[in-house]
Amino acid sequence: MSEASELKNKGFLPQRQEGFYSLRVKVIGGGLSGAQLQALSDIAETHGRDQVHLTARQSVEIPFLRRDDLEAVVRRLAAAGLSPASLGPSLRTMTACPGSDVCPNGFVSPQTLAAALDRELNGEGLPHKFKIGLTGCHNNCLKAEENDIGLRGGLIPLWIAPDRCTHCGRCQKACPVGAITVTRADLSYDPERCAHCGRCFNFCPEKCWTGRPAWHMFFGGLFGNDIQTGRRLLPSLAGEREIIQAVNRSLDFFRRNARKGERFGRTIKRVGWPELERFLLG
Repeated sequence: MSEASELKNKGFLPQRQEGFYSLRVKVIGGGLSGAQLQALSDIAETHGRDQVHLTARQSVEIPFLRRDDLEAVVRRLAAAGLSPASLGPSLRTMTACPGSDVCPNGFVSPQTLAAALDRELNGEGLPHKFKIGLTGCHNNCLKAEENDIGLRGGLIPLWIAPDRCTHCGRCQKACPVGAITVTRADLSYDPERCAHCGRCFNFCPEKCWTGRPAWHMFFGGLFGNDIQTGRRLLPSLAGEREIIQAVNRSLDFFRRNARKGERFGRTIKRVGWPELERFLLG
C-alpha cells in the first residue's frame, strides 16, 4: 500500500497542493463540545492556515497540514477526545439529526442510536465505503433513503380517547396517505396504509392520539453519479439491539456478495433484492 493510501485510510486526504493534507475528523452525528471545537481551532491555527471546513456529512476537515505535522495532529486530537475519520473501504462516520433530544418534530433520538451503532458495529474490511444516516422524523433532514443504510424515525399511532374526540376531521386532513377516515359518528384507521409520520398525533386539538416510537430502515440508497432510492425490507423496528443486528447482517451480506469497489446499492441490484431480504430475515 502506498503512503498516500495508508494516510487516506487514517483520515488524511492528499490535497491538490503538493505536500499538503486535509484531516477529516470523526464527528458522530455532528456533535462536538465547546472544548473540542477550541482544540480543532487551535490545531488549524498551529498546524494549518487557520481554516476549518464543515463537510456535507457533519464532519470537520482541517486543510493545509504538512506531512511532518500529522503525528502531532493525531496526538492533539486524542488529547481532546477526538480521532481521524475512517476513509477508504470502511464504515464511514454516521450522520444524525438532533431528533427528540432537541427537535419538537423528533420521535426518536438519532444521536443515541448513532453512538450505539458506532460502538458496536464491525465495519472493518468492507469492499467499499459504507454510509449510514439517521433522521428523527418524516421531515427526513438526513435523507435516509440516500444512504447505504438509512434509519428514519416514526410514530405508530393509537387512537386512545374516542370519548374525547369531537370528530373535527383534522387528523384525516393531516394524514398524507389517507389512512384515517372521520365521520360525524366514527373514526377508522388503516394501519396497513399508515406512514407513521405522526401528523395525526401532532394535529389533534384534543390529544386523542398517542403512539409508539419506531424506526424505518432503508437499504441500498445511492447519491452521486448513480442515484438509487433505498428500499424498506423490514417491518418497523423499535429495539436498539434488533437495529444493530440488522445493520451487522447487512454488512455481512455486503462482504459476501460485493465485488471490489462496488457500493452496497449496486451489489443489491446485481444480486437481487429478494436475496438481501432472505439474508436479513434468515
